[in-house]
Amino acid sequence: MAPVSRRTALFEAEWERATPLRDTSPPAARSDGPDADTRALLGLLASGCTDAAIARTQGWSERTTQRRIHRLMTELGAATRFQAAAQAARRGWLQ
Repeated sequence: MAPVSRRTALFEAEWERATPLRDTSPPAARSDGPDADTRALLGLLASGCTDAAIARTQGWSERTTQRRIHRLMTELGAATRFQAAAQAARRGWLQ
């Protein structure tokens, strides 16, 4: 058997740590959709705004913005902002 290349080993290691992009939460755990503030937050996140820009736009402190983003990511089961946007899009929350 041939030795495993570095690229293959790296791919396999990253594959093991990967998070599925599909929504794996049970249907009962899903909500009908976010409130207006959360929709605005999602739109600003999807457009690439920083925490500081979101805070200014929404009239929140940066800490409040960070807490809301963290809460949203937890609700969506996302480890990154990108995953949060992907999950929100799959749920039809981004329009």
